Amino acid sequence: MRLMIEDDWNQQQSVACVQKVSNQNLSDVARQLTDHDQEFVRNTAQTLVINLIGDEDPGKIEEFALSDNWQVRERAIQSLSRSTNRAAIAILKKQVEAYPEDYVLVLRAIKQLGFGKGLELAFDGLKSEQANVQRASLETIEAITTEKHAVNVRDNILWNLPVLTNEMREFAKMLMSQITRDFDLPDIQIDEQSNTSTGVVDLPLFGDATASLRPANVSPLDLLRPGEVWMDRYHIKEEIGRGAMGRVMLAEDDMVDESLILKFMLPELTVDQQSTERFKREVKYARKVSHRNVIRVHDILLKDGVCAISMEYFNSRGLEAVLKEINFFETVEGLKILHQISGGMVAAHEQAVIHRDLKPSNILIDDKWLVKIVDFGIASAGTAAEATLTQTGSIIGSPAYLAPERAEGSDADERSDIYSLGVIAYYMFSGKLPYIGKPMEVLSMHRAGDAPPIMKINEEASPEVSKLIVKMMAVDPKARPQSMADVHNEVKELLDRLELPEEIS
Repeated sequence: MRLMIEDDWNQQQSVACVQKVSNQNLSDVARQLTDHDQEFVRNTAQTLVINLIGDEDPGKIEEFALSDNWQVRERAIQSLSRSTNRAAIAILKKQVEAYPEDYVLVLRAIKQLGFGKGLELAFDGLKSEQANVQRASLETIEAITTEKHAVNVRDNILWNLPVLTNEMREFAKMLMSQITRDFDLPDIQIDEQSNTSTGVVDLPLFGDATASLRPANVSPLDLLRPGEVWMDRYHIKEEIGRGAMGRVMLAEDDMVDESLILKFMLPELTVDQQSTERFKREVKYARKVSHRNVIRVHDILLKDGVCAISMEYFNSRGLEAVLKEINFFETVEGLKILHQISGGMVAAHEQAVIHRDLKPSNILIDDKWLVKIVDFGIASAGTAAEATLTQTGSIIGSPAYLAPERAEGSDADERSDIYSLGVIAYYMFSGKLPYIGKPMEVLSMHRAGDAPPIMKINEEASPEVSKLIVKMMAVDPKARPQSMADVHNEVKELLDRLELPEEIS
């Protein structure tokens, strides 16, 4: 009787009641109405059938999983996610092939199912160009990885790093670190090479010899060891770091008798036009920024398939290393550092260059407390999918400094860098990161924005500094300072109030 009332709420309540007391007999009747002319009857019947199909035969739900109606497909996914039958994975795979737009929902279902076989579909998702699909894939991988597959899972993540968006690459590195710790795996460095032009290798998840997929030939870059000379000019002194797409070496330039840094792209990536264009754009964007607090980029170099960027050598250490030593900065000293960082960032933003990857490892400090920011070019060269060459030898990065809107896949603007600098400042004045947890947990923490006040961690922290950091770390970009110049000026005002004897430029 209530179904006859043409009111959405009454009809929905009636259907809910029917579902609660129904059984398989009703499912059989409802199946005859799944193609009814009236949309309400049709949708209601499909919902009843999907919800009442027995777990022993998920194949009966396949027709709904491949329906043209997205609502029907969504209900089918929800039903399959509650299954205890591994056959559900095959149906979900067919659904993704037919409707790629359902990928995120399918991955969430696989995560809930918990079957190791679902890893194959999750790794296919890493190759998607959409950040939300990549994120859902990493979340699924994190949830269903077991000791049995840990080594192969970590290898697959490693080989897929080049195609991940910048922010998802950081999550992936953190996930690799977690897998290494959780399953007591040996540490690894990113020195494996791809045998494809895209830098991606499809490793068998359940095979036993991934090493057979790695090329045996020696890379031309491997021949550049300490003591070697490149381009009849650059004496290689030492390798100081490597990342997912390149290596960083200290060299002596014989022509000008000066030390500099050479950042090399892995040779197998130079055959890929897109990767090469990224490298060129790094020089283009980084050279726009000229400031005493920004590392100077010189030129792009190419010889015998080996490509490198030359840049200023700055004898220093990372901000993170400094913080590990001193725990946190006193108010005045910390504000001086923050003033220099924001000054360099103002110069970048004036040239419309957004860093996108601002974090302590990209902030260098020498023994005179001079600060220089590095890695502008890669982070600012166009899209969020640009690759990042790290400054350290570790493969482990952290999403701890990622602005909430970046994690959602939106492009960056000045306010994204302001958020990242706010997290850095939080770390500088408290000695702790605001959000710590598993890779995907950190994402939700950034979105919630419930970081404990700095003064609860460090009682000596300045209330004015704490207030500025709260504004910089606002979840809503509109609630933050709207320009890095505003941040720079406010830091200067705080310093002026302390009546420092030295001049603050």
